[in-house]
Amino acid sequence: MKVSVVVPVYNPGRFIEPCIQSMLDQSLPRGEFEVIFVDDGSTDETPGRLDELVAQHPHFRVIHTPNSGWSGRPRNIGIAEATGEYVQFLDQDDRMAPQAVERLCAMADRNGSDIVLGKVASDFRGVPQNVFRRNRARCTIEDAPLIDSLTVHKLFRRSLLVEHDIRFPEGKRRLDDQLFMVSAYFAARVVSILADYVCYFYARRDDRGNAGSTRIEPEGYYGNVREVIDLVLANTRPGEFRNRLLRRFYRVEMLGRLSEPSYLRYEPAYRDRTFTAVRDLAMDRINEEVDAGLGALQRLRAGLLRRDDRQGLLDLARRASEVEGVARIEAASWAGEDLVLTFRAGLDRPEGSDGTLFVGGDGDRVFLGPALTGGLPTGPIDVTGEVGSLRADLFLRDPATGTEWVVPSKTRIEVSGGPTVVGAATIGLREVAAGRPLAVGRWEVWLRVMGMGLDRRTHSLVGTSAMPAGGPAGVLASFDQQGGVVLQVERELPAIAGRGILRRVLEAMSRSAGPVVERAAWRTYARLPRRAQAAARATYRRIHP
Repeated sequence: MKVSVVVPVYNPGRFIEPCIQSMLDQSLPRGEFEVIFVDDGSTDETPGRLDELVAQHPHFRVIHTPNSGWSGRPRNIGIAEATGEYVQFLDQDDRMAPQAVERLCAMADRNGSDIVLGKVASDFRGVPQNVFRRNRARCTIEDAPLIDSLTVHKLFRRSLLVEHDIRFPEGKRRLDDQLFMVSAYFAARVVSILADYVCYFYARRDDRGNAGSTRIEPEGYYGNVREVIDLVLANTRPGEFRNRLLRRFYRVEMLGRLSEPSYLRYEPAYRDRTFTAVRDLAMDRINEEVDAGLGALQRLRAGLLRRDDRQGLLDLARRASEVEGVARIEAASWAGEDLVLTFRAGLDRPEGSDGTLFVGGDGDRVFLGPALTGGLPTGPIDVTGEVGSLRADLFLRDPATGTEWVVPSKTRIEVSGGPTVVGAATIGLREVAAGRPLAVGRWEVWLRVMGMGLDRRTHSLVGTSAMPAGGPAGVLASFDQQGGVVLQVERELPAIAGRGILRRVLEAMSRSAGPVVERAAWRTYARLPRRAQAAARATYRRIHP
C-alpha cells in the first residue's frame, strides 16, 4: 500500500460529496492507496453514506467511533489504522486534484521525503503562496519558509509519525494542526514542496460552516498558542532562527488579531479580552529582538502592545484599514502570444484622506507619516531600510477555485512621491501555470503589494482604457468594471513544443544524473527553439532548486 488518505468526519451532510468524488477520481491505481474515513459519531446521514461507499469501493474504509468533539482523535485513529507507506490528511469539506496523490507520492519517492507540501488553493481563506513559488526537492524548516504553512493537509512518511510519536492533541482545542506540524518539521530530515501542480482545494461552504470557522475564546486560544511557542523554544537555541520562527506566530496569531479589519469589528468587551491575552503572552514569551525583525507597521503595533496602549492600538487599526494597494497599468500589448503589462503599484490612502502615509526626513530618510503615527506615543518609525524590500507581485487568479499563479516580473523602486514599484510582467499564456498552459476559464490579473508591515491585494488596475487586439486564438483579454484585466481562455492551449520531452529527460536526470542522460538532455535542449530553451531552463531550475 503506497498511501493512506485519512479523512476525519462529523456531520458533513452533502458537503462531503466533493471530497468523496476527488478520491474516486485519483490517478493512482486503487490497489496502491486506501481512504480511511473516521466517523466521529455523526448523527446525520453520513454513517450510512460511508457504509455504502465501503461496500462499493474496496479501497475505502470507514471506522465509526463515539463523538470526541474535535478532529484530533479521528486523525490519530487514522494514523494507527493506516497501512500505507505515506499518510495524507484530507478534511471532509475539501478536495484533492485528480493527480495529487500520485504526484505527491512520486516526489516523496524521488527525494526520500518525510513530508511533501502540495500547492493549495482557496476561494475563501488565505494561502501562503510564498511557500509555493517553486518546487523544492529537499529542504528543512531551517532553510525554507515552511513555518508559514501549518495546516496538516500534506503527505507524511508514516514511519516519521510512528518513530517520533507525532500525534494530535485530543479533545476540543485550537491549533492542534500547529502542534502537529511544528513537531513534524523539527523531526523531518527531508521536506519537499510540489509547487507546479495544485494538489489541494479549500472551498467555502455555502452555509459558511467550514471546520474552524467558529469564533475563538481568547483565553483558551492563547493558551494553545503558548503551547506551540513553547514547542519552538524547546527545539531551538537563542538566535535569529528561533526569532524567525517566533516572529511568524507573533505576526499572525497575535498581532494579526489586533489588526484591521477584524479588531475593529469586535465588541469592546471581547476586544479587551483579546488585547489582554495577547499582551500577557507577548510579555511572557516574545522578546524585543523578535519585534525588531517585524515590518514597520507591525513594530509600531508591537510597541503599543508593550505600552498597554489599548486606545492607541485601536486608533492604529482604524488608520491602517484605510491603506490600500494601488496599481495602474501603464501599458498593455501583445508580443506574439504573450501579454506584456507595465505597471506602477504602491500603498496609499483614498483620495481626500487627511495625512500623509510616508514622509521624507533629513537627507534621504523615509518615515511612516502622520496618517498612521500622528498623535501616537511613539517616536518616528524609520522605514528607509525597508523601502527597497517593497514588493509587488502580479498574479493570475481563477475566482472559481482560488488557484493562483505568480507572473515573473522585472521591477524597480521609485522613492519620490512615496515608495512605488515600477514593473513589467510578461504573461506567457502557454507556460505561466508553472510551465504549463493556462487552463480554460476566467483568469483575473491581481497585484499584491507588500512591505513595511503592510500586505494589500487589488484587482482594480486603473489604467489604459482598452486592451489591444491580438493574442492567441481562443483567448479574450479585456478590462472589467473594476478596471481589472481579465483573460477568458475559451479553449485548451497547446503546450510549448518540446517542453514535454525535455521535462521528462530532466526529471530522469533528477533521479539519476549520469553522463549519458545528461548528454541526451543537452542534445534535446540544443534542438529546441529559443523560446522553448528559456522555458526548459525554468523547468530545470524548478527540478534542481
